[in-house]
Amino acid sequence: MRLTDLPEKYNEKNVKEFYANAWPIRRDSEVIKKYWVRGRWIPYDRDAINKLLGEPMVLREGRSCSYQFIKSSRHGFNNLEVAKLLCLLGQSYKSNRGFARCIMRGKKTKIAKVWMTFLFANVTPTTHVSDIRISRAHLLYTILHSHAYRVDIATIISDEMYQFVTSSPSKKAISAKPLGFLALITALCKAHGVVIPAKPLTKIRGPINATFIDKFCNNQTTKAPTAPVPPRHPPMRPVISPMEQRLSTQIREHFGAIHRGLDRLNESCYRFTLHQYQQDSNPFSWPTPEQFTSICSWPEDRPIHQEEVEPEVVNDKVGGNDQQDEENEADSEEGTEDEEGY
Repeated sequence: MRLTDLPEKYNEKNVKEFYANAWPIRRDSEVIKKYWVRGRWIPYDRDAINKLLGEPMVLREGRSCSYQFIKSSRHGFNNLEVAKLLCLLGQSYKSNRGFARCIMRGKKTKIAKVWMTFLFANVTPTTHVSDIRISRAHLLYTILHSHAYRVDIATIISDEMYQFVTSSPSKKAISAKPLGFLALITALCKAHGVVIPAKPLTKIRGPINATFIDKFCNNQTTKAPTAPVPPRHPPMRPVISPMEQRLSTQIREHFGAIHRGLDRLNESCYRFTLHQYQQDSNPFSWPTPEQFTSICSWPEDRPIHQEEVEPEVVNDKVGGNDQQDEENEADSEEGTEDEEGY
């Protein structure tokens, strides 16, 4: 029997009876893993589980599988190689203070998600499926590298069951972990002659088939369509009128004159100080206002922009003035004649 061939339904009372009576018995340095169900002792150690699964791995006494050997070694697993195999391109594990912590589900490849779901349901039960801890990622890494590593699944399952049985309950006297290995416990009971009641039976979650993979394991790469972004036009250069250009040029000339004057003033003061202490052989002469003005070459006043006037308006205006002058002269002549006649 393989893990994929386990019963599809389980009896809840049998599973609860197993966990209630599965407390390990210690004899000297040996831990006996077995439980009492319906008047029968049923072992759940490595040999019993390995026999139920058809003995997929036979180990010599005192030897361990490749996964356990690397896990207990000094150097352990290479987390970068693990992330390279399990994660999508450009993704990696989540670290905390420089140590690898977990790999988020959305960063894993499709095959890694499928195997992670299988492990969480049959090998290392957990309800926290949004990520995979780095220790479980090491197990997944060795399983996907089955051509190079060998994994003793029976030992891992037996250890997980032992840890669950010996774990401390929560403050409410209820285990914080869900009941795991439902199908495996049912198969162990049947293998040792325990009669499983026909009712009530509860169905375990469905198989990992193509429908399940397409729904839960595919990487969602497509996003909802967004509004098109309008093209960005190059910024328009400001339009500068000729008048503004002339003003800008004059401002620059003013600042240049101020700068030259300050330089000359500083140089004169410095030379005056040297002359005062008789450190300069050249006689000092303070520049006259005319000399200072020639050095600064202060630009002219602000240029006045004169708007051009249309010739017609000028002609009308000029013509109108000439006509008014002629009328005034005519009136003055008439007035003179009247005075003479009078």
